[in-house]
Amino acid sequence: MQHTMRLHLFCATAIALVPMPLYAQAANPTSAGARGERASDSDGLQDIVVTARRSEENIQSVPVSVTAFSGAAIAEKTILNTRDLTFATPGVTFTSSGASYNVNLTIRGQTRAVTGAGLPAVLTYFNEVPLPNDGSNIPTFDLSSAQVLKGPQGTFFGRNTTGGLVLTYSQSPTYEFGGYVTASYGNYDDRRLEGAVNVPIVQDKVALRLAGQLLRHDGYTKNMSGGPDFDNQHSDAFRASLLLEPTEWLTNLTVYDYVKTDNVGASSTPTDRVSPAPGTTTPFLATYYNCGTSPSCDADLAVERAKQLGPRRQYTDLKDPFERVTNWGISNTTTLELGGATIKNIFGYRHSKIDVYLDVDGTEMGLITVRQFAPKRQITEELQVYGTLFEDRLDWRIGGFYLKSDPDGNFGVIQTAYENPFTGFSPGYFDQHNYYSDTSKAVFGTLSIDLAQWVQGLKFNMGARYTVDKQELCSSTSPTTANDALVPVSKSACQSDATSFSSSVESKEPTYTFGLDWRVNKDVFLYLTKRRGYRGGGINSPLLGGTLTAHQTYDPEFINDWEIGLKTSWDVGSVSGRFNLSAYRGIFKNIQAIIVVPVGFDGDGNSANDPTNTALTINRGAARIQGIDATLMISPARGLQFTGGMAYTDPKYTDTSLPPLFDDPSVGGNEATFQNTPKWTWTGNARYASDLGNVGQLVLNVDLYDPGLVKVALNGSFC
Repeated sequence: MQHTMRLHLFCATAIALVPMPLYAQAANPTSAGARGERASDSDGLQDIVVTARRSEENIQSVPVSVTAFSGAAIAEKTILNTRDLTFATPGVTFTSSGASYNVNLTIRGQTRAVTGAGLPAVLTYFNEVPLPNDGSNIPTFDLSSAQVLKGPQGTFFGRNTTGGLVLTYSQSPTYEFGGYVTASYGNYDDRRLEGAVNVPIVQDKVALRLAGQLLRHDGYTKNMSGGPDFDNQHSDAFRASLLLEPTEWLTNLTVYDYVKTDNVGASSTPTDRVSPAPGTTTPFLATYYNCGTSPSCDADLAVERAKQLGPRRQYTDLKDPFERVTNWGISNTTTLELGGATIKNIFGYRHSKIDVYLDVDGTEMGLITVRQFAPKRQITEELQVYGTLFEDRLDWRIGGFYLKSDPDGNFGVIQTAYENPFTGFSPGYFDQHNYYSDTSKAVFGTLSIDLAQWVQGLKFNMGARYTVDKQELCSSTSPTTANDALVPVSKSACQSDATSFSSSVESKEPTYTFGLDWRVNKDVFLYLTKRRGYRGGGINSPLLGGTLTAHQTYDPEFINDWEIGLKTSWDVGSVSGRFNLSAYRGIFKNIQAIIVVPVGFDGDGNSANDPTNTALTINRGAARIQGIDATLMISPARGLQFTGGMAYTDPKYTDTSLPPLFDDPSVGGNEATFQNTPKWTWTGNARYASDLGNVGQLVLNVDLYDPGLVKVALNGSFC
């Protein structure tokens, strides 16, 4: 069953008096701080530098659809984290499932399943290090830039994806002493404090930058059961960056970042009931929650009450829900200039710890309650060598990438499935321990050949990658007697358990990109690109039985797409502007899709081996997805700028087939559709900046965002 809904219309207005900085930083186009940078004066349109291909280029000369924001633009638009980037980027949808840390980015119809451990279709990077899914919604204070790339990626750097990337870069240390402090206060007792200090230690050799942010606000959603309100914010973040440049040919940048949140958790509102009668997909629900007298024991009455209450009102069965998440990491980037070539090494370590107790159904009945403890760690290593040949007519780059992600300590999750309100215990209720390990290895290379000897401004680009992905799983279950009696166990304990299940799956695939780009003149740029992308297969948990045995694993997913683009800059009198347009068409095969099966669907009478969350990832059919991305920027007068963005996305299944076993009306999600993929999304921005001399700069900024209509599947009892 599916609903079509409009998410919301976002409008932000900012009026800021920007003081003169405590120091003057030189505009060095090769520095990390210059990426995506807009000049601080009140002139018209400024050049925007991006790193879409791991080298710094003008956004008007990059053969890919990319949206970029400078650090100043991020502050002006009140973008507090990577999730907020969707409010300023058409064609990008950000959702979460059950908790704010379980994030899901969707670009061009490509997304990660909200349950299970499937590989991401869209990745977020911080200082060139890919972030794990649980730690990808990072704060955006003291950033130099953020960039959103659309389409399959992986032949130039990092990990391969089928949908796109979000690149974020922190401000690098400089050799001038200075800093800033900002504070604000708003409704819901919203308090924000942010600051940074830059300290040169040895001139032109060693510099340190420290930055931090505190965010607090009361919950936006009233807890009607009398406990703390939902959707609050309580987070602390810190960052330290050390720049070493002992010689002209060696640069080393180390960044430590830390963020801790201690929230009540996200709100949930029941909007529909999928199982109206006993004996259908959820017999426990119909049997125990049909008292007919009160919303506290009747599912239909609970849904009706939620509709009458309207948004931002929720009942719950939990007295003290919480969402405590800690993420920290270290990145180290070393660049060695050797004259004819450059060696670059990027090391990353990420650690996340999740400790949550959440009410997912949004009622007093304890239908779906999650108690989870999950520490994880990830190590990445990337080595690149690049340079030019034949008097700079050939740019080349080769590299290797390695990623290893593992549980880090004891791990466990309990999720209720229709708890009996009379006994306080869920039939067939188990403590689950699913230890997923993820390993990815790849080699890649790119060439860019200048064809100016035949056509001035014409270049041929090509890249290739070979990836080996491996996923390993140890899964165990144990009966429990209380909903909050979570007993995390170690991975070694899981492996030594005679009743546990272990499995692994490996995928090996080549991917590539090639195309032409043509700088027609200084104001017109054209490109045509062909790409092949891939996403590795995975494992369903726990050990499946009965009719589901054949669906323990699922295969890789593939995309082949074409993209054609036009980027223009122009001046008419005192009016300057830019217009960028791209069109794409992709063909997907072996699509990884989520379905939800009823309890006991496998027919073996053993609820302990039912799929986790009753959800399975399977491969199904084929589809094509096509669309258009467009951006218009106009500066009619000094200091005044208007920007509009549009994304049109048209997905369609060309083959809706799925394994015959799941062609059953009791199976949720068997409709062939693309989730969280609106057909139209729009953004708009008006900005006025006026210099106030020594006082600083006055900036007025207004943003509009319309995310359009999206389809969501109602898998389970409530949505």
